[in-house]
Amino acid sequence: MPPEEFDPFSQAIMLEPYEHYRWLRETAPVYNVPNTDIWAVSRYADADYVLRTHGVFSSTGGVGPEWEPHPMLSMYDPPEHTRLRRLVAARFTPKFVATLAERMTASAERLMVPLVEAGGGDFVTELAEPMTATLMADVLGIPEERRGDFRRWSTGILDTLSSRHDPVAAKEAEATRVALLAYLRELIAQRQTRPPEGDIISLLLQAHEREALTPKEVLAFCVLLLVAGYETSTNAVANFLNALARHPAAFEALRSDPALVPSAVEEGLRYDSADQAFFRNTLSDTKIADVLVPARSKVMVLLGSGNRDDGKFPNADVFDVRRNASDHLAFGSGVHYCLGASLARQQLSIVIRSLVRHAASISPAGPGERVVTVITRGFRTLPLHVDAA
Repeated sequence: MPPEEFDPFSQAIMLEPYEHYRWLRETAPVYNVPNTDIWAVSRYADADYVLRTHGVFSSTGGVGPEWEPHPMLSMYDPPEHTRLRRLVAARFTPKFVATLAERMTASAERLMVPLVEAGGGDFVTELAEPMTATLMADVLGIPEERRGDFRRWSTGILDTLSSRHDPVAAKEAEATRVALLAYLRELIAQRQTRPPEGDIISLLLQAHEREALTPKEVLAFCVLLLVAGYETSTNAVANFLNALARHPAAFEALRSDPALVPSAVEEGLRYDSADQAFFRNTLSDTKIADVLVPARSKVMVLLGSGNRDDGKFPNADVFDVRRNASDHLAFGSGVHYCLGASLARQQLSIVIRSLVRHAASISPAGPGERVVTVITRGFRTLPLHVDAA
């Protein structure tokens, strides 16, 4: 990479971004990507400022690099965002998340034990993906007889993130999206006509403080939960397992002292964030760290870079499961802080506890295949070797 240029859409940079982030933080912390209206913000303090200042840095123009607003929670600003988030948060509570713990633990054990007994395998396709798909199905209350279809649709809809420039793949992804949306509409209609159950769709359809979400708003939240929850959770598990496999001392520390799991979860989320960037849209000319950013610009908030900022996290490139990293940016910041953060943390904790209970060691068994997008970071495949405890 030339020392004066950063291209966030470069495959090489998306695959290995962290040295490029360091160059930005040290050289051009508010950087105008050449020939675009995109401004990349790489330091923790500046990223946190942008995320918290929604009156200037809006989400309504879309949270990706294109100007594509959609009617969903993550792309609204207050006051509409405030209303919707209040109604969703009233149901998506820690108590609701806690009801899923037993099922998550059973799912992790069911998937982990055969992997350990086999000496390893692909920890994405054999653990992270099926566990997350089961979790999303549990959250939404998908009947057992439709879970095969649901997992196929959930996986397929994520292909829309990487198929824009492949006409055949884009057509297949669109067909999958249409099928999933049709099924979710059918499911929502069914839940409207029967007594409430414990799933999130039933809870969202109930009135709270005399106000209920409309079926259209419930559908938009379900789509957001799938796109954000399914992909981000799968990638977070894979990224964490990859970090443990490459840092045997960290894995041994967790085996010796399971009380480190909570801090290890936060460190894993910080060290290799599943969401590397979100975009905001300037409503007026504004300054970030004394750099003038024009109105109607896209501000690329580099979460992954902020989480590697030595000014916030000393020796940030070191994976330290004893670090207090709870104020990382992996779940964003401000009014759009991830509603599913507690669910993601719980899933990661359960996976780690299952792994250290059954495995004596974990190590790479091949390079794996990275997910390559401008927003997300994870693995399509992650071959790991494990020795049974």
